[in-house]
Formats: sequence, structure tokens, C-alpha cells
Amino acid sequence: MGSYEEMLALDDLDGVILTTPNSAHRPGAEAAAAAGKHVFVEKPVSNTIADGRAMIEACAQANVVLAVGHSCRRHGALRHLKKMMDEGELGRVSLVEGGVSRMTTA
Repeated sequence: MGSYEEMLALDDLDGVILTTPNSAHRPGAEAAAAAGKHVFVEKPVSNTIADGRAMIEACAQANVVLAVGHSCRRHGALRHLKKMMDEGELGRVSLVEGGVSRMTTA
């Protein structure tokens, strides 16, 4: 497979995860939507409100999902947990794993 467009033409491909620079999210999402593929991007969705709205519109018109991943690494609770670990309040920590899952409907 030589191109993004060739990949989007695959019948057994349901969606794409865009791991591109933010400035490339819009063209990648619009191409995927036009091909009938669902789209997942990390935040920020785009660099401009206009690009974000265009992505939303393209996915809505194609009836595909546009999903956005949100990193919580700077969340206050996690920063406090890191401080507690650094100060030894939790003893010797050998592994920390966390997950956040939210489902919303429009």
C-alpha cells in the first residue's frame, strides 16, 4: 500500500486513528469521512475553530464518528498523586496504570 488514499479504499477498514500533526487533522479527517471511515484524533482536534467545525461537518455529512482523545496527564488529581509518589507517601511504587473512559451521545 503506497498512500493514505489507497488505505482508505480498503473495504475492510472501518476507521482511522490520525497520529499526524494538528495541522494535518482536517485534511486527514475529511478524506476519511469522504471514504466512509470513522475518525479518531487526539486533542486538540485542530489548530483553528474553522478547521474543527469543518471536520465535524464532514463526519456528520458522511454519517461517521469523529472521536477525540483527551490526555489527562496534567489533571490536578494526577499531579497530586505524582507529588505523593515523589515524596514517598505511598511507599515504593513499582507500577501505576490508569484509564479514563467516557461515553457521550449527541
